[in-house]
Amino acid sequence: MMGFSKEQLILYTAQENNILPLTSACNLKCIFCSHRQNPEGVQVYGIGHRSLDEIDLILEFIDRNRKIVIGESVTRIIEGEPFLHPEIEAVLRRIREKFPATPIQITTNGTLLTDEILDLLEELGKIELYISLNSVTARGRKLLMGEEGDLVLQAIPQLKKRQIPFHGSIVAMPWIVGWDDIEKTISYLDLHHAETIRIFMPGFTKKAPEELKFGPDLPERLVKWVYQLRKKYKTPLIVEPPFLTNLKAEVDGVIRNSPAEKAGFKIGDEILMIGGVQPFSRVGAFHTLTKCRCEKVIIKRDGRKIPIIIEKKQGESPGVVFSYDLHPGLYDEILKKILRYRARRSLLMVSTLAAPLIRLLIGRLKENLESVQVEMVMVPNRFFGGSIMAGGLLVIQDFIDRWEQLSDHDYDLVIIPGIFLDPWGVDLVGRKLSELEERIGIQIEVVEI
Repeated sequence: MMGFSKEQLILYTAQENNILPLTSACNLKCIFCSHRQNPEGVQVYGIGHRSLDEIDLILEFIDRNRKIVIGESVTRIIEGEPFLHPEIEAVLRRIREKFPATPIQITTNGTLLTDEILDLLEELGKIELYISLNSVTARGRKLLMGEEGDLVLQAIPQLKKRQIPFHGSIVAMPWIVGWDDIEKTISYLDLHHAETIRIFMPGFTKKAPEELKFGPDLPERLVKWVYQLRKKYKTPLIVEPPFLTNLKAEVDGVIRNSPAEKAGFKIGDEILMIGGVQPFSRVGAFHTLTKCRCEKVIIKRDGRKIPIIIEKKQGESPGVVFSYDLHPGLYDEILKKILRYRARRSLLMVSTLAAPLIRLLIGRLKENLESVQVEMVMVPNRFFGGSIMAGGLLVIQDFIDRWEQLSDHDYDLVIIPGIFLDPWGVDLVGRKLSELEERIGIQIEVVEI
């Protein structure tokens, strides 16, 4: 039994993440769409087109001091194509009327960006687009998305002159469209001054058809290939997930005309110090740079330490791009939980993707915890299967299965990621965290990994 309603989840998402869901409808049939591959039992919710009254209610839970996000899903609510909403103009005008100075981020496939829509976005201002382009060629788009994309390819060249900033994204499927097709798309987005280009590693579940499956060497090949292309294009290229093995604050790219570019940051710089303090991680470095106004930064470039002064408004994005690793607060959170329970032996159960970085974090924990054992095990995504390795797609049964494989259960505390649970402690198939607690009989704490 679910302990919440769909409407409660929508309002919670608005309050916590500043996300405004508009519609679950979509006008494309992308072959990589995750909804096509969900195993039986996954509980996700379509919302149709939200009415203006429903949207007005959601807006009451939005924080005017944070960016409003449209079309991006972080919960079990199915997000569709925002510009497919029949009253999208009225929706955007209501948002801007209520929040005249709040930035708005819209994730879109771009196929409905007519001149009228672009006029509206330009008029309303402070709107940033995240365009899921995937391919710039007619053949590639037909193979991946089922349409050739005439309208989006007409719209993108207009964005710069209309002063509508945008980011591009590509789901990389080289065995279907070829590596050349992906680079043509990167080149196109770079030519038209995308702020960043995200190249997503696709995933497939155990339900995926054979043509969507790829070999185990693809992640490493994709990362190496993108790293080589970074030398060729000015727009920052980010691989997601990045498959990181260290917490060094290494710069993946610098956005055009940003404070970071003006200060002299370059791709490959490693940030050693910000205001005399060593950053915990890439995420830590980004947050520190965002908060500061004028700061001295020590970087390492080609083996040399170089001082750089970055000047910007407080809270303004620095324009330096990092891959996402670990938030510095995670170290403190785990340390506090271990100390609170006086746990002599703790176990972190984490996703396959998170494991390399969590192993590094455990190494740092051990430096401050004498006579305390902190161990880690990876939890495979057995329910979704296939190539899935993400923490957000784990379910309670995955943790139970992994726990039962362990020969030693002598722990005082078990720590798990909270990303796979909704606000009520329920996973994607409707099972509660309390089931796991009852099964293992040991105190469980949840952290945001």
